[in-house]
Amino acid sequence: MYLRLDDFPNGDLAIHNEWCKYIRKPHFKLLKPILEIINESKVEYILGVSPELCDLDDVKFLNDNLISGKAVIHGFNHGWNYEWSKITDIWPKGGEFSLLSKQEISDKYKRALDFFSLIERVNLEEFIPPFNCYNQDLLDVLSENKVKVIHGCSKEHENYNLAALNHHGIEQRISEWQKTYCDIDKVVNYASYPSQITLHWIYDVNRRDYLSHYGTLCSLIYNK
Repeated sequence: MYLRLDDFPNGDLAIHNEWCKYIRKPHFKLLKPILEIINESKVEYILGVSPELCDLDDVKFLNDNLISGKAVIHGFNHGWNYEWSKITDIWPKGGEFSLLSKQEISDKYKRALDFFSLIERVNLEEFIPPFNCYNQDLLDVLSENKVKVIHGCSKEHENYNLAALNHHGIEQRISEWQKTYCDIDKVVNYASYPSQITLHWIYDVNRRDYLSHYGTLCSLIYNK
């Protein structure tokens, strides 16, 4: 089993803006200790990367720190071009992909591939849609690009009836809401569950003893 770690460089625009008041590239300082723990445990993981939010400094960070992990395309800009206070309005329609035509999705995906060509450790066979929301146009583009797995969460998967879409044979890898899809202090208690473990480091850094919990979870997974 591997870990799914979302939101590089960040997935929450409000949190990002607040952090950036005090430090440039806050994800460098805050994410690095988490990656060090996972890398040292030798647990394999995927890190969801939104390419339109990244620059060459981020490429260097990823190449220096993705030791046992691989970068996976995590949407394009995580919906940051939409009014953030109303971001949940577009979730039932397909998240950030509802704002794009199929051709625009295809063009952005090609640019994402160009960016990912700069990263040494990548997994282009899997895709992580921001907010676990997507639409048929995205699935069509992913199929055309030979993507084999799309990640999700049981909450959005059920609420928005995503299983009814034509997935073209793409595997739907679903994490279980409030069990294997939750904050680290909760997920650590469900390490034995069969569903994909998904974590969001941007929220975990505010949890008490979060680094210790990451260490415990990695130990449980590695010895599973």
